[in-house]
Amino acid sequence: LTPGNADIFNHNQLTMEQSCDVIYSWLSAPSDWPSWLIFAKDVELAHPTAPIAEQSRFKWTIFGIPIEAEIFVAEPGRRFGYTVTPPGPPPRYAQSWLLTPEGSGCSVTTEEVGVGELARETSAKGDLLVYLAHELWLASLRFVSRN
Repeated sequence: LTPGNADIFNHNQLTMEQSCDVIYSWLSAPSDWPSWLIFAKDVELAHPTAPIAEQSRFKWTIFGIPIEAEIFVAEPGRRFGYTVTPPGPPPRYAQSWLLTPEGSGCSVTTEEVGVGELARETSAKGDLLVYLAHELWLASLRFVSRN
């Protein structure tokens, strides 16, 4: 899954006042996402008592679409990413987060790539919707991490 062969690719970035460790602590807790991310619902971790790590799996609903995810990178304070499998023919998606220290804060970059029919349909409707959803995600993460 790379931007060059993707049916949809999105890139968003926001600098936040909090440290990358604080940002990562919120980002790497999918079971808490529904408490601060309006479009995240019904998160179920495959192993709720285990710390989130590579190969951890979880199910959730985003914009009414039930999906399954598997963590492919979990580097505290630095990187977090997961693959996403929506229902239907096997499309493939991945969303990754890069956290880069910037002064006393953190520059947070998220990218999503997708291939398959759902990605093509989403792209045809306008990549702006994905971009705006990720902008909301970043703004929500910035807000909740201030607490």
